[in-house]
Amino acid sequence: KDAAEKAKKDLSGMSATEVSLPFITQGEDGPLHLNVNLTKAKFDELTHDLVESTLEPVRKALKDAKLDVHEFYPEFNKTLGEELLTPTKIYVKTIKHLLSSNVDIKGMCHITGGGFFENVPRMLKEGQGVEINVKSFPRPKIFDLIMKTGNIDEKEMYNVFNMGIGFIIAVDEKDVKETLAKLAEINEEAYVIGKVTESKEVDLKW
Repeated sequence: KDAAEKAKKDLSGMSATEVSLPFITQGEDGPLHLNVNLTKAKFDELTHDLVESTLEPVRKALKDAKLDVHEFYPEFNKTLGEELLTPTKIYVKTIKHLLSSNVDIKGMCHITGGGFFENVPRMLKEGQGVEINVKSFPRPKIFDLIMKTGNIDEKEMYNVFNMGIGFIIAVDEKDVKETLAKLAEINEEAYVIGKVTESKEVDLKW
């Protein structure tokens, strides 16, 4: 029962891919073995409960804000419900394409829950920080609506959401042009959003 309860929480936002052995890290005590033994029925039950538990607070927030998910929003060119249900982007193919190039990737970071402040430091060495120019990339309109409706401080938004940047790649300055070129080959929009510093902090420049 405890494992099932934990699985309900841990399945949120999950994606999977196949990786070659050099990219699997082995711990000091040997390889980490993960044994998952769920029947399809149990898996469906867990995912159904997960979706329901996730959607309930969303329903309440929409009701409290008096927002109609069926209303058409010109800035989204779709209804609010359709915008909120836009699937998350998976970056596996993008990263595999970049790994096939001569670009020396120094760090990679998926910006999920926890936004910039919690996720970016995970790819940095001890003592390093980053300076990010928030004006260097477009911010999806949905975040403006969330910020206004929820009366949320702008800095806090960057501590919760990705604000339009789903994945960050750190490369040497000399590799920037090649990185952008390789990403353009697969029609991937990319921006130079900042630099690594010795500040030990995530510093947003407005």
